[in-house]
Amino acid sequence: MNQIQDEKDWTILIYANGNNELEPEMHQAMLNAEKVGSNTDVNVVIQLGRAKYELVKLIRLDIYPKADGSWSGVRRYVVEKESSTLVGNLKRVNMADPKNLYDFIRWGMRFYPANKYMLILGGHAYQFVGMMTDYSQKAPYIMGIPEMVRAINMAANDMGRKIDALVLDTCYFNSIEVIYELGRVENHSVMSAIMHIKNGAIEGLPYDKIIELVQKSSEVEGVTAIIRRIIENLSYDLVAYEINHQTLKQIKQLFNDAASAYLSRNIDDGNRPFKKVSDVLSNTAQTEVSNLMSSLVIHFKCASQSKPIQGIVANRHTTDDLELISRYYRLGFAQGNYWTRLLSNKHADANMAVEQKEGFLPLKMRPQEVYAYISIMNPRLGETRKIEMLKELYQYKNWV
Repeated sequence: MNQIQDEKDWTILIYANGNNELEPEMHQAMLNAEKVGSNTDVNVVIQLGRAKYELVKLIRLDIYPKADGSWSGVRRYVVEKESSTLVGNLKRVNMADPKNLYDFIRWGMRFYPANKYMLILGGHAYQFVGMMTDYSQKAPYIMGIPEMVRAINMAANDMGRKIDALVLDTCYFNSIEVIYELGRVENHSVMSAIMHIKNGAIEGLPYDKIIELVQKSSEVEGVTAIIRRIIENLSYDLVAYEINHQTLKQIKQLFNDAASAYLSRNIDDGNRPFKKVSDVLSNTAQTEVSNLMSSLVIHFKCASQSKPIQGIVANRHTTDDLELISRYYRLGFAQGNYWTRLLSNKHADANMAVEQKEGFLPLKMRPQEVYAYISIMNPRLGETRKIEMLKELYQYKNWV
């Protein structure tokens, strides 16, 4: 069914990655979307990845979601009410590969044109490293944040379009680093982003309600008004940001200047540790950062807060883990920023920024990162059992 459709007001592109232990939730997300589906004003298309259920059971001993082994792999559908139309069977592609995200966005914009676009990314995230863990390949992979943003920008620029609203349906992404990456280049494609303030629910956001709220909007209504309505009507702690390149550059410069001054004051201190951001940023600098971040907030709702929820710095502790530091240096916020010089006492870290090359490949996950997800999914299990599960997973997948 790859025929170019008539242009509608909105196209909602859903990239739902269940090529991991979230398979039951991602499959349910599609079933939820089918409660509403596309209509005459709104296209809804989805690329859904589903891991084999044997893998899910191997990782989630503490939770037994309902099994549905009707198929595994990656497929594309046009989401319609009560059912969906299969338009592509991609088989065992890697959902963590940015080229596949690029291809999906470009395909959706080409065949389902619209005045406005919403992109929903559903799946696991890992701090400032990335999202979209994929366990279906010969090694565990994750999509790096720079690669994710580059895929979005490339696809939208190829089609001469913008992503009016990006929904990051994952944990840990309310950070200055992620927001900066979205607006890193002047000609960025994402105009606004909605994300969980802290941790999202394991089942993710209710896509049926999001689709319904977009469908109820009028053609003359602005994107900002729709974003406000979505946040107000969902029972989750959410925040939405305008992606403004110049404002984000100012925020990065404030961190750079403050870190440079801190290093100058501690030039004779070989350890130069700091416990919190306020050790580095003066009260004036903190206020400036706070004001700039507040200016980007479109809307927020949080049960425990009355003030606007602002992104935090994801990496704000010193570490001797050079591999983790190397992951951080991949981010635009970290490059050319004295802030990153504060994160380690290792001399090797000064050259890492030079070593990071602009790539367009998925990142291979470290065993520690896979273990972190096992821990998240099985919080009541002891460390010994979780380590056993990690080994069983590597044996099952024949990972080295």
